[in-house]
Amino acid sequence: MKGTKAIVILFAALVCALAFSACSDDQKKLQKPTGVHVTAEDVLVWDNVKSADGYSVYIDGEEYDTASNSLDLFELLFEPKTYGITLKAYCKDRGIDDSDWSE
Repeated sequence: MKGTKAIVILFAALVCALAFSACSDDQKKLQKPTGVHVTAEDVLVWDNVKSADGYSVYIDGEEYDTASNSLDLFELLFEPKTYGITLKAYCKDRGIDDSDWSE
């Protein structure tokens, strides 16, 4: 009986430790987005950033927010020209700083 009780207590402690470690994030700052490119369908895409809640995209001074790692440019860009595009990842309410702006 003592052995069973010790195993149950050990299991409960292990479950609690795993639950708390899943909630804590030692990351202090998000990585900046990489792999940024525009597809043939005029969609701006980039690699997903771990722990990011969303992304801020600046296109020639206009800001757009998206929760995914893509932004459809078809409706946003009206004339064929070179646009200045930069983006960063952000995290809400978890004490993790936004990423640096992409280059």
